[in-house]
Amino acid sequence: MATDALMEVFYGKENSDSNYEISNVSAEKALKKKMREFQQKINNSMIQLSSDERQNSRKMLADLVLGTSIMRIRHFHAVSFAHDRIYSTIIEPIFGLEGSLKCCNNKKPSNEVAAFRRSTVRSMVNLHIEYMLLQQSGASNSVKEAKKSAIDQGAFRFRSATHRISVMNSLPEFFIQMLVEQYGESKTEEMAIVFNEAGPITLRRNKVKCDSNDLLCQRLQNDGLVHAFPLSMVDSGLQSNFTAPSGCVRMQANESWSPAKKSLWSMEAWKDGWFEVQDTGSQLIVEATEAKGGECVIDYCAGNGGKTLALASIMHNDFHCEKRLSGSLIIANDVVDIRLKQIIGSLKRAGLSDDENPLVSIKTTLDKDINLEDGMADVVLVDAPCSSTGVLRRRPSQRYMLNEEDIAINFPLIQEEILMNASNLVKSSGGRLVYATCSISTHENDEIVTKFENHDGFRENWERWHFNDESDNIFSHCRATVPTAGGCDGFFIARWKRR
Repeated sequence: MATDALMEVFYGKENSDSNYEISNVSAEKALKKKMREFQQKINNSMIQLSSDERQNSRKMLADLVLGTSIMRIRHFHAVSFAHDRIYSTIIEPIFGLEGSLKCCNNKKPSNEVAAFRRSTVRSMVNLHIEYMLLQQSGASNSVKEAKKSAIDQGAFRFRSATHRISVMNSLPEFFIQMLVEQYGESKTEEMAIVFNEAGPITLRRNKVKCDSNDLLCQRLQNDGLVHAFPLSMVDSGLQSNFTAPSGCVRMQANESWSPAKKSLWSMEAWKDGWFEVQDTGSQLIVEATEAKGGECVIDYCAGNGGKTLALASIMHNDFHCEKRLSGSLIIANDVVDIRLKQIIGSLKRAGLSDDENPLVSIKTTLDKDINLEDGMADVVLVDAPCSSTGVLRRRPSQRYMLNEEDIAINFPLIQEEILMNASNLVKSSGGRLVYATCSISTHENDEIVTKFENHDGFRENWERWHFNDESDNIFSHCRATVPTAGGCDGFFIARWKRR
């Protein structure tokens, strides 16, 4: 079944026999289809399977489809080189390889070509099974990598160091080349390895519901024997490390608990609103706003509201610490209405509905009485849409949606326009503007900062807002992280104040 699912993922789906067309199918969509077929076969079968057997079978199918899909570049090269037929006239490259979109010419393949395609995909699935067994063996990482090379039969031929990192870590070569130009070969290879590892689980304590990190850690221990501890420092993966945001807690899998054994969202502490799952880098972005009780804050690209809720948490806490006199207003804005509706649905659990929390009012631009007006906000946070290259280990399939033109041209055009529009909402004389992405591309980060600071009127109306009273150099008002093993994901932050 895994081979059948991946045929559509790697070689496209036939839309019709009369008008043969190829359309790409995501691994997730193909898996859902096969899961339904799998359930139907179980329902129609005379074989009785226990609940555990069904669950294990579904997990195996999911691991094979998603895992083989993610590692498709490495597996395809290993299988193809081993049979000396890569890019041959019989076997075209699969979706996800450089130039692979040219392989499907909307002509129905001959029986011979179709058979070779299936043989290739089946060999890739078998290869991934061996990888999975090795991963479960408990061997050290160096031993695992050596054994993987043995499984691959040493069949790789590399054109360059960039090509080697691309193939071995199953990442697009243009993306690796971009990272090498920015960070160098060594740092790029470190990040490429991290992209294929599970990221750490980090929580943000909700200060509306829970008063201390120790209380949260103890509650998690009581709820599900989960080992959790407060973070003190953040490894940026670059030259500087940062103090962890207040309320940042790291969870650690052990013999008693892992995400596979018990979902975070089934824990009573989550149901009671004590925490949200949020990477350290994302929490650093919110902390960079220095939002205070009594202010008006606009979350300009709010998405599903993770940072909106984080802003409310720190503003609520500031009320109690500083005894502010007036209420706070947070306005969540997004171009997708359904996301804003999801924010509204999260407020009660977080203790932030109007009837529960009169100190912090959260509104969205769906509310009829809310209009975004120039100069209305003390703080505007712009968590801009981006290529998400800093969070690839959280979204592993995203690597095959990366496009060089999007990263270098299309996203920056959108980001520059959004930042300029959002800047008009900031109050004069001390209003703050924070720009952020979860990208590790200079096109979407440093270059956007430079463009914003070069626009007409910047020097008269804005000043760089430096971190930790650092000296006024060209990027002292910026912070960046890259993905590290056991550390946070890749993020970028820049900030300014109105004169």
